[in-house]
Amino acid sequence: MDHVREEIIEQCSHLFGETKAEVKRNNKSVDKLMQIFEQIKEQSEYAEAVYTDLLNYDDDKVRFEAAVCCLKLKKKVREAKMVLKCISQQNSNPAIRFSAEMVLETWENNGYL
Repeated sequence: MDHVREEIIEQCSHLFGETKAEVKRNNKSVDKLMQIFEQIKEQSEYAEAVYTDLLNYDDDKVRFEAAVCCLKLKKKVREAKMVLKCISQQNSNPAIRFSAEMVLETWENNGYL
Protein backbone atom coordinates (compact mmCIF):
# COMPACT_ATOMS: atom_id res chain seq x y z
CA MET A 1 0.00 0.00 0.00
CA ASP A 2 2.51 2.65 1.12
CA HIS A 3 5.16 3.62 3.65
CA VAL A 4 2.65 3.86 6.52
CA ARG A 5 1.56 0.28 5.97
CA GLU A 6 5.19 -0.85 5.86
CA GLU A 7 6.01 1.07 9.05
CA ILE A 8 3.08 -0.56 10.87
CA ILE A 9 4.27 -4.00 9.76
CA GLU A 10 7.83 -3.22 10.88
CA GLN A 11 6.74 -1.95 14.30
CA CYS A 12 4.43 -4.93 14.83
CA SER A 13 7.35 -7.32 14.39
CA HIS A 14 8.59 -6.13 17.80
CA LEU A 15 5.34 -6.66 19.72
CA PHE A 16 4.79 -9.25 22.45
CA GLY A 17 8.43 -9.78 23.35
CA GLU A 18 9.43 -12.02 26.23
CA THR A 19 12.95 -11.04 27.27
CA LYS A 20 13.77 -7.74 28.95
CA ALA A 21 15.29 -6.37 25.74
CA GLU A 22 12.29 -7.54 23.70
CA VAL A 23 9.85 -5.92 26.14
CA LYS A 24 11.78 -2.65 25.90
CA ARG A 25 11.61 -2.82 22.10
CA ASN A 26 7.88 -3.70 22.38
CA ASN A 27 7.24 -0.54 24.39
CA LYS A 28 8.99 1.64 21.80
CA SER A 29 7.01 -0.01 19.02
CA VAL A 30 3.72 0.50 20.86
CA ASP A 31 4.53 4.20 21.20
CA LYS A 32 5.34 4.43 17.49
CA LEU A 33 2.16 2.55 16.52
CA MET A 34 0.11 4.93 18.66
CA GLN A 35 1.74 7.89 16.90
CA ILE A 36 0.94 6.42 13.50
CA PHE A 37 -2.68 5.84 14.50
CA GLU A 38 -3.02 9.40 15.80
CA GLN A 39 -1.52 10.78 12.58
CA ILE A 40 -3.83 8.94 10.20
CA LYS A 41 -7.11 8.56 12.12
CA GLU A 42 -8.42 11.94 10.95
CA GLN A 43 -8.11 10.72 7.36
CA SER A 44 -10.93 8.27 7.98
CA GLU A 45 -11.08 6.58 4.58
CA TYR A 46 -7.30 6.25 4.38
CA ALA A 47 -7.00 4.88 7.93
CA GLU A 48 -9.81 2.40 7.27
CA ALA A 49 -8.13 1.25 4.04
CA VAL A 50 -4.75 0.74 5.74
CA TYR A 51 -6.06 -1.17 8.75
CA THR A 52 -8.63 -3.18 6.76
CA ASP A 53 -5.87 -4.32 4.42
CA LEU A 54 -3.75 -5.39 7.39
CA LEU A 55 -6.56 -7.47 8.93
CA ASN A 56 -5.66 -10.11 6.34
CA TYR A 57 -1.89 -9.96 6.79
CA ASP A 58 -0.12 -13.26 7.45
CA ASP A 59 1.31 -12.28 10.87
CA ASP A 60 -0.98 -12.28 13.91
CA LYS A 61 0.90 -9.36 15.49
CA VAL A 62 -0.01 -7.21 12.49
CA ARG A 63 -3.55 -8.57 12.43
CA PHE A 64 -3.91 -7.82 16.16
CA GLU A 65 -2.82 -4.20 15.70
CA ALA A 66 -5.08 -3.78 12.68
CA ALA A 67 -8.07 -5.22 14.55
CA VAL A 68 -7.51 -2.96 17.56
CA CYS A 69 -7.26 0.09 15.31
CA CYS A 70 -10.38 -0.90 13.39
CA LEU A 71 -12.27 -1.09 16.68
CA LYS A 72 -10.91 2.30 17.75
CA LEU A 73 -12.10 3.71 14.43
CA LYS A 74 -15.38 1.78 14.72
CA LYS A 75 -14.78 0.46 11.20
CA LYS A 76 -14.98 -3.18 10.07
CA VAL A 77 -16.01 -4.09 13.63
CA ARG A 78 -17.33 -7.55 12.80
CA GLU A 79 -14.16 -8.47 10.91
CA ALA A 80 -11.92 -7.05 13.65
CA LYS A 81 -13.73 -9.03 16.33
CA MET A 82 -13.40 -12.21 14.27
CA VAL A 83 -9.65 -11.64 13.89
CA LEU A 84 -9.23 -11.10 17.63
CA LYS A 85 -11.30 -14.16 18.47
CA CYS A 86 -9.20 -16.27 16.12
CA ILE A 87 -5.96 -14.95 17.64
CA SER A 88 -7.27 -15.52 21.18
CA GLN A 89 -8.02 -19.15 20.39
CA GLN A 90 -5.26 -20.19 18.02
CA ASN A 91 -2.05 -18.21 18.50
CA SER A 92 0.76 -20.08 20.24
CA ASN A 93 1.96 -17.00 22.17
CA PRO A 94 0.04 -16.69 25.47
CA ALA A 95 0.67 -12.92 25.64
CA ILE A 96 -1.01 -12.16 22.33
CA ARG A 97 -3.83 -14.62 23.09
CA PHE A 98 -4.50 -12.90 26.43
CA SER A 99 -4.27 -9.44 24.87
CA ALA A 100 -6.77 -10.39 22.18
CA GLU A 101 -9.15 -11.73 24.84
CA MET A 102 -8.84 -8.53 26.90
CA VAL A 103 -9.45 -6.28 23.90
CA LEU A 104 -12.57 -8.27 23.02
CA GLU A 105 -13.79 -8.15 26.61
CA THR A 106 -13.19 -4.39 26.84
CA TRP A 107 -15.01 -3.85 23.55
CA GLU A 108 -17.96 -5.98 24.62
CA ASN A 109 -18.22 -4.30 28.03
CA ASN A 110 -17.71 -0.68 26.92
CA GLY A 111 -18.46 -0.55 23.20
CA TYR A 112 -15.23 1.35 22.57
CA LEU A 113 -11.48 1.15 23.19
